[in-house]
Amino acid sequence: MMFRKHGSENRPEGARGSSAVSVSRRRLRLMTRCALAAALLCILSPVSVAIGPIPVSLGLFGVLLAGVLLGPLQGTCAVLVFLALGLIGLPVFAGGVGGFPALAGPTGGYLWSYPLVSAAGGFLCRAAVRARNRWVGIAWTVLSLLPGVAVCYALGTLQYCLLTGVTFLQGLAVCVIPFLPFDLIKCLAASVIGILLAGRGILPLPGRSRSASR
Repeated sequence: MMFRKHGSENRPEGARGSSAVSVSRRRLRLMTRCALAAALLCILSPVSVAIGPIPVSLGLFGVLLAGVLLGPLQGTCAVLVFLALGLIGLPVFAGGVGGFPALAGPTGGYLWSYPLVSAAGGFLCRAAVRARNRWVGIAWTVLSLLPGVAVCYALGTLQYCLLTGVTFLQGLAVCVIPFLPFDLIKCLAASVIGILLAGRGILPLPGRSRSASR
C-alpha cells in the first residue's frame, strides 16, 4: 500500500536548516531593533527643560519614533524595556531620575501612557506609511500620532490632578496647554525621520515594503 508523505518529510535537510537560520536571524534582528530603541529612549528621555511644574522632555519624541519605526508590538516592547530600566532605579526618566517614585508621582501618568502612545501611533501609521508620495506620508503619519499624544495628555493630567488636588481646568493649564507646540514638533520630527529612513531604504517601516518606498 502506498502512503503519501507529508511535504515536510520531503523537504531537504538543507532547506529546513536554512529556514531555521532565517527565523533565528529575523528574531535577532527584531530583538536588536527593540534594544536600540530602548537605548535611544534612555538617552533622550533625561533631556528636559523646565518650563513650569512639568518639564519638556524628549521622552515622548522617542516613544513616538519607536512606534513609527518599529510598529505597535516592537515599539511597545522597546518602551516597556525602557520603563523597566527606570523602574529598577536607572536615571532614565525626565531630569535624570528613576525608580518607582517617578512613576507614582504627579507626573507619572505621562510615563504610564508611553506604551499606549507607542502602540497607538505604530498601529495607526501603518496605513499612512504606504503612501507613495513622501509628503502625504508625512502628513498622514503626523495625524496618526495625535491620538497617542491625546492619551498621554489624558493620563498625565488625570494623575497630576488626583495627586495635587487641582481642578481639571487647572490641570489642563499645567499639563496640556504649555506642551501643545512642542509635541506637535515632536510628531512632525518623528514622522519626517521615519518616512525619510524608509524612503532611503535604511529601515523599512512596518506595513511598507522597500519597493513601495520612494
